Amino acid sequence: MERVSTIKIPDQWIQALELEPRVGHGVLVETNHDSPYASVLEDIFNLGVSAVHCVEGVPSAVILHDEHNDLIMVDRVHQSLWNQGLADFLFIVRDDAITIHTLWESTPNLEEKTTDTRLLDCLHLVNQADSIATLIPRIESGRLFADYSKKLNSESKVDARLIRDLAAYREILVKSDGISKNEAHEALLQAMFLRYLWDRQIISSEHTQHYSHGTYNTLHDLLVGSESGWYDFLSFLSKAFNGSMLHPNDSVWSKGKKTLSLFLQGEFDPITRQRLLLQLYQFDHIPVELISEVYDRFLEGGDEKGTAGAYYTPRRLANLVVDQAWPKIEAFLNNNSSFRILDPTCGSGVFLVSIFQRISAYLRSQSTAVDWDDLKQFASCLHGTDINPTAVRIAAFSLALAMLNERQPKEIEARLSEDAPLLPPLINNSIRKKNFFKLADSEKYQIVIGNPPWGQTKGDERQPGEVWCSSDKQYRQPPNREKSWPFLWKSSLHLAEEGQLHLLLPMKGCVLNKDADVCLDILANTLRIESFFDLSDLRNILFSKAKVPACILNGTQVNEKGISHFYEHICPKADYHSSQSGRILLAPEDRHSTWVSELINTPRLTCKRLMWGLHKEAQILSQLQRMPKTSDFLRETDQARKEAENDTPEWGVGLGVQFYNKSGKKEVKVPGIENKMHLVSSKALIRLAQPTISTEYPGTPIQWKNFYEAFEAPHIVVVPSTPANSGYRLRATYSEQPFSYTKSMIGVAVPDTSAGREFGKILTALLNSSLIGWYLFYTTDVGTDRERISQSSTFLLSLPFPAYCSFKDSDSALAAHGSIIQVMDEIIGSNRPPTSAQEAILDDLVFKLFHIRSEDAALIKEFVKEVRPSMHPGSIKSPVLWDSVRKEERDNYCEMLSLMLSKKMKGDRRFYSHVLHSSPKYALVRISRKSKESKEQPDTINAWGELLGSDSLNGLLFKALRHNVYIERAVFFFLGDDAYLLKPMQRRFWLTRSAYRDADRFIDYLLSPDAEESNYPQ
Repeated sequence: MERVSTIKIPDQWIQALELEPRVGHGVLVETNHDSPYASVLEDIFNLGVSAVHCVEGVPSAVILHDEHNDLIMVDRVHQSLWNQGLADFLFIVRDDAITIHTLWESTPNLEEKTTDTRLLDCLHLVNQADSIATLIPRIESGRLFADYSKKLNSESKVDARLIRDLAAYREILVKSDGISKNEAHEALLQAMFLRYLWDRQIISSEHTQHYSHGTYNTLHDLLVGSESGWYDFLSFLSKAFNGSMLHPNDSVWSKGKKTLSLFLQGEFDPITRQRLLLQLYQFDHIPVELISEVYDRFLEGGDEKGTAGAYYTPRRLANLVVDQAWPKIEAFLNNNSSFRILDPTCGSGVFLVSIFQRISAYLRSQSTAVDWDDLKQFASCLHGTDINPTAVRIAAFSLALAMLNERQPKEIEARLSEDAPLLPPLINNSIRKKNFFKLADSEKYQIVIGNPPWGQTKGDERQPGEVWCSSDKQYRQPPNREKSWPFLWKSSLHLAEEGQLHLLLPMKGCVLNKDADVCLDILANTLRIESFFDLSDLRNILFSKAKVPACILNGTQVNEKGISHFYEHICPKADYHSSQSGRILLAPEDRHSTWVSELINTPRLTCKRLMWGLHKEAQILSQLQRMPKTSDFLRETDQARKEAENDTPEWGVGLGVQFYNKSGKKEVKVPGIENKMHLVSSKALIRLAQPTISTEYPGTPIQWKNFYEAFEAPHIVVVPSTPANSGYRLRATYSEQPFSYTKSMIGVAVPDTSAGREFGKILTALLNSSLIGWYLFYTTDVGTDRERISQSSTFLLSLPFPAYCSFKDSDSALAAHGSIIQVMDEIIGSNRPPTSAQEAILDDLVFKLFHIRSEDAALIKEFVKEVRPSMHPGSIKSPVLWDSVRKEERDNYCEMLSLMLSKKMKGDRRFYSHVLHSSPKYALVRISRKSKESKEQPDTINAWGELLGSDSLNGLLFKALRHNVYIERAVFFFLGDDAYLLKPMQRRFWLTRSAYRDADRFIDYLLSPDAEESNYPQ
């Protein structure tokens, strides 16, 4: 494409948008050839835009100066940017106003008039200068997305739209043209490849004229007008590109001629069946990796890929995995060493394409000209296997597109006339249809990388991985029939000496599973775990199709299990930038160096503790786990019945009834409950004490009776989940009225004695407390993919519960014991649901019962109330921890920080802390031995203000760890007798737990031997 001269922005707009200090630091006015998005940026600037704003290198907003009010030019630029699918906003600058357009919507394109949904806002320079000045900062903070979230429709983006259109074309091909679904998939793949070649001008009218003897100028016309010429043309391309991707299926193209020709023409909407004013899709602008990703996602919705546990891997997530492998690949390139890389479940080839693009960028950085034969050689080093033949074709298609994208169209067109094939052989060579579990162990690779299938195998038929596990005695059957474990074990066997493994895996199936410790111990025989990325909090942002959170496991080949060693545990938290640009920002508390034995022996506790916990919380948890357990008096159903006197179990625990569902199982009659006992649903269960029930038991036959003894009063009934609408706590009720309930709830039979009732009320208060909600998060699987506790009723047997004697050993515990019973009696006597005040009083009393200090109780309450609701946010949802911190929250943090520092330093050393100065991004906290009322001089305050508002802080605070992964440093420095702490203005960093963490970090620094040598400790 001929380069359009770049239009400069008028000075008044440079000033209004405050662009000058950002040029070269987030705002680009020309292509940055060192950027991983260099080709995309070049494409953007070729459109004639004025500037591009990037968030951590990723194009986010494009600025266009529309000097002549040229609406046709604006539509052309907008449509091309929409096809790129990368930037989010287009700012159109005119004389006195700036309009903000979303790039998630395409240009209105139907012959009939439609509403232009692209326009988000219009700001005038005269009276809205303040709003204009905040546009760029609002992008950087993510606020612009939140402000316009109701107008941003992700289903209108190019990828979602193209997937819908492909599905519509498939439906026409199958239902109207009589083509099978698989044949339709293959024909559409070929058609997309042809559109890419045509739009990039690799093939042109010269070819269509040649194969039609000068008659036809377009692909559409050649297909419709000359079938023989069309098949000769496809045969020529198939030979030139050295693969079967374009091998013509005469029957399919003949039957679907009309439909496929409309796709090639690109001026038809297959959903509305209307003609378009212009081509919607521009395959010369759509990134090649997006094309292959779109097709893979399209197939995911059309066959059994999803049910097989195979889902497409988003580009930015694949890039994150490739980041882990890149240092070793770069070392191979630097040393001119040969290497082989394998993706055992290659799918669309997203990992192989990402590696190839990274290698190509590296070669370009080392030389002005990259030899085509070198690119072919490196592509041949990238191997993929997949059991699905369609996946093999897509992987080859994706890698072919990536290779072609490295050359100018004229060069590729010239090579088409040569006898030698343009591309290396891919299908049935480096990209193979193969059952990975039948791959010979002798096939070794320097790197194994990918995303194996996830989820539990359903049905009686065994998966290939299960068959493989049965054939080798050193491996066990995967727990819960998790698909990914056999792939993980098998992959480690294909590593060459000191080879590396980098796999994207499900957190629950591989790490949070109850038998994960055994599986990890088996893995340790062949793999040394080097680092672990826990992506749980980014679950709905990076991998929206996955129902469980993901992780990245990185390791090195070993021949035998070694001694325990330290590994790097990284657990990033979601924020505005990760939700929109994919940037991952690591705070200091998000990186840990930990003994690998902790991960292997207690994987669930280790991952949750490192992701969310504090050292103080670990201490509290350890204290609770050393206490007597509820199992000292509670018994499961069968054991309770064995120990029962007079056939009345005491403190028994079990599930409720299951209704008869006509499944062929024998109906069970349970004496004493039909037609006379009340039935309570989980929704009708009231926290703490159940008011009198008036509804009658419906008399429906039941299939399982379960623990029907707990239907009698007194009893406790528990809903075994901690959902948001329950405040992330259990919901348990105590009742002295008999009633039944279904198996979704758990019943506890309480002894019908005065002491039994007292303890029943204590246990009920405990079950409803935030303390137990917090305890269950760390000791069960809640908070991962769902909030229901999967251990049925057994989790109730492992809860901490003060022994009988502990009440007498402590006046405060005894007082709390009596007060809990008193409040419970008040609630029971009122025959109404408890008030929020009564719930809060009982919550406080439970902490006193366990001798937990008020500041530690505040830590736990905060976790349940603020941290838990902010976990696993969606792509647009804004959790409270993302918000800007309020003054009262800053003051609370400073008060807690002062308290923690004073306690840790002991003696008479009293510390004071307060916020000295703040900007929209950062705040400066001063820590002093002086009273916090001491004042700074005005000129000093102004200097602090200039510092906090300076973009130069980014260089100090942020350091690139890997591509699009950044470390945010914790910065302490000293001036005179005072210390200063620089903090982001995000609520997450001003919690009670932040004060605990900052106090520990500050004391550690004071005690470090180099405390006097550096003003900027991390």
